[in-house]
Amino acid sequence: MSRCQICGKTEFPSYKCNYCEGFFCSDHRLPPNHDCQYVKLWKERTPITTKTKRKGERVEYDIHEIKKVKKRRKKGVKKKIALVISLLLIVVYISLSHLITSKTPNQSITVLSNLFKEEPVDENTINIEQLVFEEINRIRKAHGLNELKWDDRLARIAREHSVDMAVNDYFSHDNLRGEGPNERAIKAGINIKKQVGLSIRIGIGENIAKIPKGLVQKYGFVWSPESVAKAAVDGWMNSPLHRMNILDRAYTHTGIGVACLGGVCYLTQDFI
Repeated sequence: MSRCQICGKTEFPSYKCNYCEGFFCSDHRLPPNHDCQYVKLWKERTPITTKTKRKGERVEYDIHEIKKVKKRRKKGVKKKIALVISLLLIVVYISLSHLITSKTPNQSITVLSNLFKEEPVDENTINIEQLVFEEINRIRKAHGLNELKWDDRLARIAREHSVDMAVNDYFSHDNLRGEGPNERAIKAGINIKKQVGLSIRIGIGENIAKIPKGLVQKYGFVWSPESVAKAAVDGWMNSPLHRMNILDRAYTHTGIGVACLGGVCYLTQDFI
């Protein structure tokens, strides 16, 4: 705490002139107010000053200090805006959490898909179906077998089963109503009895696959329709029972259905 060299007033904190290094009160701290010998240098470095009234007196303020105050105010406004946005995000998160957790596990994916308007069947899934169909026939041809013909009825029940697995978050040949491939085929009006040589085969064949999108072990980065189809067919060919269905010479028709939801693709192929 020092006395002002002009009026003798004692203030805390005291102000030191950066030019003449003298100590002054708040009223005389600027160079023009205490006849500083370096006032010309101060004016050259301070392009603008402004005047205002304080306690009935006219006091001169450095424009740089005013800018600092405005800058601090702007920072304060930005912090308030950020706080409001954070609170809104927390409210939205809590609302979504309550909405999802209030549902059963099988309904949670349905809620999320409705929120983000994600459809399990689109142009990409139709493309995957065609790619799988072509790859299966290429493999059968390479093994000296007849190519399978596309069957719309099989494709319909296959697609319905894939959508059901995707929406209700399960992976099984039997749906949540306990219906297996044969029950679903009969329900769709498909004759599951077939004459094979001198015997009659009863039942259809079915392969299912669950392919997550992203970096998949053994298959690399899976995202495009081509990579999803390849991962599914490769997985089937590496599984004895699935491979048996693909290379069964008694099958003449097939239908494929694909549904993708939440970054996971579900594939179903039915044979007859």
